[in-house]
Amino acid sequence: MKKSNKRVIINFSLVIFFIMTGFSMTIPILPIFARELGASNLIIGLVISAYGLARAPLNIPFGILLEKRNPFNSAILGLVFILASSIILFFSQNLIHFVIAKIIEGIGFLIYILMALRILAEYTEKEERGGTMGIYTTGLLVGTAIGPLPGGYISEHFGIRYVFLAYFLLILFSLIIIIITKKNIRYNLSTTNIKISNFIKVIKNKNILIVSFSISSIFILRTSLISVILPILIYEKFKLSESSIGLIISTLGIATLVTTWPSGKLSDKIGRKFNLLICLLFSSVFVTLIPLVSDFFYLQLLILFLGLILGFSGPFAAYIADLSTKETLTAALSVYRTLVDFGFFIGPFIGGVILEFFEVSFVSFLFISSFTFISFILALTIKLEPQ
Repeated sequence: MKKSNKRVIINFSLVIFFIMTGFSMTIPILPIFARELGASNLIIGLVISAYGLARAPLNIPFGILLEKRNPFNSAILGLVFILASSIILFFSQNLIHFVIAKIIEGIGFLIYILMALRILAEYTEKEERGGTMGIYTTGLLVGTAIGPLPGGYISEHFGIRYVFLAYFLLILFSLIIIIITKKNIRYNLSTTNIKISNFIKVIKNKNILIVSFSISSIFILRTSLISVILPILIYEKFKLSESSIGLIISTLGIATLVTTWPSGKLSDKIGRKFNLLICLLFSSVFVTLIPLVSDFFYLQLLILFLGLILGFSGPFAAYIADLSTKETLTAALSVYRTLVDFGFFIGPFIGGVILEFFEVSFVSFLFISSFTFISFILALTIKLEPQ
């Protein structure tokens, strides 16, 4: 791999670390902050899901719009949107401000992640893709893992709004890194025309659709837990503070991190289907055990095992990149992100419905786990050959 390519991969992995650290710092406190603004459990799920709702229908249109744009410029634009959302969150006085901020944040993440994945795929050879995407995913997961800890601490000792200030500073630093990276890299923009036919090819590809749906089901499971159910459950049932919420969410993230990179390397050698199937099946099993736990220590232990299983899937984007050609890559990533972002919308919404209308019971968690179990059945039919 060229030295310049390595620099791009390292910088984007570093940036996704800072972005996700800032974003995940807000996770333990968002339900509590929304409640302070007057939201019920159901409304909490809805307003948090605005992040995914803003992204899901825009992935394909933005994929078409941005296909002929310099992805470095587009990535910078995405970070500016996220920066603006953190400012709005800091000054929010009501739920309308909250929802506007989450929508802007969702659009910013949509643009940035779509362009980051495109850049990484273009700067990586196929035989190195699992490992390279694993480095990027590791940066993402490290940020996701450690963010809730300082987020909970800052909220508990300084106030909720200061979490959004820290978020702003991390995004600002990330923006500076990408601007510097762009100045030091010469990017040759493709001269090919935007082809709607590429999206049609992707939509007709059963393997891409099933893989995308399977990954979406993992995000439904994950976001329903960490965005709504676990923070409210720990805060109200166990009567613990924001720091404890941050601890258990970080446990999930750290455990996922431990297995993601080695799983990516393993999937480069044996193919990715085995990893995906194990992740889908056993995550379904572990989630159904959560309502049976009445002690915080055993809940944390269970979340640890769940995180290890979720990380065993390896880097998600590598699945889509392997199934795509250079011409269909942007289209495939757009379709993939559309289904994943529906997971970001559906997950918190389901979490809010469960807390509002149902007790935290085995049946409720069985319903959440059904998404990944159905995906497991569908994934048995796909073809993912080693690349």
